Amino acid sequence: MNLLYKEAVGKSISFLLIVFVIAVTGCAGHKATVVDINPRMETKEVIFARPLVVPPEYEVTDKKDPAQLIKKGISQSEKNRPGYAAEFFQMVIPTPSPDERLKLSALFATANEHLRAGNIRAFRMTMEEIDGSLDKFQRASLSVQEATLIALYDLTQSKPYSPGIHPEATRELFERIKEE
Repeated sequence: MNLLYKEAVGKSISFLLIVFVIAVTGCAGHKATVVDINPRMETKEVIFARPLVVPPEYEVTDKKDPAQLIKKGISQSEKNRPGYAAEFFQMVIPTPSPDERLKLSALFATANEHLRAGNIRAFRMTMEEIDGSLDKFQRASLSVQEATLIALYDLTQSKPYSPGIHPEATRELFERIKEE
């Protein structure tokens, strides 16, 4: 009975994966390969009649336009594709802006996506660039999210918790590391 239940669950998961792929891709005209979680199940290929249509607001027609790159980065982040999102945010970094605020925001967004992707090495390298470029006035005006990223970077550097610098919400992380 238990074996039959597992097979039924496995088949229903496979069916849900196929339905999910169809729902995500709509009636787009491209191939989508459905890879099954259960290795005993066969892989199926789904083909749609019409070509994939990308909404104009998500197209990047000018790779030097920061607005397009930021929109694309945000859309990739929302689709849980942090690696791609980081790449688009990185493309914004060289764009000049007053007080380099656009560069700083793009660096923080890149670091955040590297962290979400689990790419700690890239996160640390990006945060190292941020840390080296911030003056005390910029540090004082960081958002809570930016200050949290700084705190996480400081954790990777084995720095202690600083009440006036790190957000209160990160105190527990520093204490856990200190105990270990």
